[in-house]
Amino acid sequence: MDFSNEPDCVAQVFKLYDPILIGNQKTEWFMVRNYSFDPSLAPKGKTVIESTFMVDDFSYWEKLYTDKTAYKAEKERIAIIISDELEKKYPGFKSKIEVTDVLSPMTYVRYTGNYKGSYMTWVMTPELMKKHRMVKKTLPGLKNFWLSGMWIQPPGGVPTGAKTSRDILQVICRKDKKKFTNTFIS
Repeated sequence: MDFSNEPDCVAQVFKLYDPILIGNQKTEWFMVRNYSFDPSLAPKGKTVIESTFMVDDFSYWEKLYTDKTAYKAEKERIAIIISDELEKKYPGFKSKIEVTDVLSPMTYVRYTGNYKGSYMTWVMTPELMKKHRMVKKTLPGLKNFWLSGMWIQPPGGVPTGAKTSRDILQVICRKDKKKFTNTFIS
């Protein structure tokens, strides 16, 4: 379907018509991202839609993954739930689906090795935000050394890695009494 008239890339959060159980966790909400703004992801008139359920029962997925048939069945069940929910919001949606892929925490473990299948480098919890707003970007005893990257500041990920690198460049410019300039190169 063409979703170019819908909000793009910004996550929209929808309440499920009926709460569902994923693992041992009941969830009532799911998030949808529309990538129609990027023509490299799908041909004209078609759209990549990403849907996310926030569940944190890693042990459920880890155990389920040992039974490939049950693991595949659970992922198919979730794909059906998502398509049914999106059909309610966008009539005709289900008949237009060409490809689905359901990622679980085990998918992230296989492809990234991230701890407990975290899709970001940091799992954001209220206590983490109080305790570790960010990691220090310098190390004692090392002059002219700065840390940047996705592990330096929650929530992590590639955008945060780019931002911490930009922040360090600003620090270096200030230290060297040079003007920091930001030039976008396309």
